[in-house]
Amino acid sequence: MNLLGLTAEHKMIYIIPQGPIMRYPAQHKQQTRQRIVRAALRRFRSRGTEGASIGTLMRDLRLTHGGFYRHFRSKEDLFVAAFEQGLKQLAHYADSAVKRAPKGGELKTLIDYYLSLKHCDHPRTDVRSRH
Repeated sequence: MNLLGLTAEHKMIYIIPQGPIMRYPAQHKQQTRQRIVRAALRRFRSRGTEGASIGTLMRDLRLTHGGFYRHFRSKEDLFVAAFEQGLKQLAHYADSAVKRAPKGGELKTLIDYYLSLKHCDHPRTDVRSRH
């Protein structure tokens, strides 16, 4: 018997997790990454890469500056992800516009949109909100 009065019959039960213990659902990291990319895309469009600091971006998203590096290696890495997202949005818009355009007027529809005052006046907004 020991100081606590436990004998050999009192055995310890150890619970050993089989994998990492996660505080958030599995999809949370991907959702957070997408939030960062969307916000960065808006910032890069409106301020350029030099005018968009990682610290301010993360603070505005209510995330930590250090947490940024769980998603991206560098600001350049984020820029590439944001640029790719912007191209996907543009491709989606172009595809939608072409499908809605009158036959033979697809190119004119794309050019009219791209040169429209709405597009030129609001380059930082998501292309989905423009049509």
